[in-house]
Amino acid sequence: MRKGNNTIAVDFSNDGSVSTQLKPATELIGEQLREGIEVVTAGARYLWRKMKEKFSNNYEIKPQVNEQEQIRDALGRPVTKVIMDKENKVILNIGDLINHKAIKEARQAGVLATLLASAYQKTKTTSTKQNLSK
Repeated sequence: MRKGNNTIAVDFSNDGSVSTQLKPATELIGEQLREGIEVVTAGARYLWRKMKEKFSNNYEIKPQVNEQEQIRDALGRPVTKVIMDKENKVILNIGDLINHKAIKEARQAGVLATLLASAYQKTKTTSTKQNLSK
């Protein structure tokens, strides 16, 4: 109900009682707006928390998966540089093939990333005959 610039607010409580107040319309709208903002904020916080959980779980797993893929791809390939442990003991020499033993030793020495990065990567080349036919 409206009466001039005022609004009658009717509140129904859980215990069944009813109360009425005469409030200015702007005050009532302000209260409703604040309540709406609180609901939206709570929803946004919940959504943000769930998104952080989802993405943090994915990023924690991904490096392990990526490392396993790199190991799988590197096995059997030659290395392009000497891989040594912290005591300057050679794990693999240039041209040696990457094997499970070398991966284990490199991991223990903390140089697995270096070993994986030095795995030979075959580059795609086109022959002169293919280039001439185009």
